[in-house]
Amino acid sequence: MSVMGCENYIALAEMADLAGWKDECRRAGRLSVPEPNKRGQEIEIVLKSTNDPHLHGFDTEKSRRRRLTSDVFRVSALVYLHSVISGDQPQCPGITSNIT
Repeated sequence: MSVMGCENYIALAEMADLAGWKDECRRAGRLSVPEPNKRGQEIEIVLKSTNDPHLHGFDTEKSRRRRLTSDVFRVSALVYLHSVISGDQPQCPGITSNIT
């Protein structure tokens, strides 16, 4: 969806999958901390890359609003991603920097 500014259908599905996988591993007692971090970094790369031509180009009011809306969705997704990776840790740098 171009208004989102990133391939959210991939990123959001991957975040939900990561959250489910992490919970399943934790319940089974086989959670390896580096694995969610690695998977989270791959998702973060997708979220931070913007290839939407609507976000670049003519600086109209519509494109400015679209860019700002995309930014809000992107950083919200990054907050969720870091919450999945780090858990309920509001002072986690990945959470605080994206909230700011």
